[in-house]
Amino acid sequence: MSIIVPYISEKSKIYLNPADNFIQIHTNENIQAIHLTDISGRIIPISLKFSNDKIIINTKHLNSGIYWLYILINNKIYVEKVIVLH
Repeated sequence: MSIIVPYISEKSKIYLNPADNFIQIHTNENIQAIHLTDISGRIIPISLKFSNDKIIINTKHLNSGIYWLYILINNKIYVEKVIVLH
């Protein structure tokens, strides 16, 4: 069973919000899953690039708007609002 937590932990940071071409997640924690949904809850396909202690999510293909980023860490789901502006 997972617990939904409204904000990502202090050990992790999300950069470039609002985003244009990408979002970066910096963390030392073990991320189990990442999902992005649009405002209506539809899951959006994303491409991830892993580099040292960060994960880069490409947002070039997304329309400008509000999205929800769900990150599963240690059986807790962290939710962050992400704004994409092109």
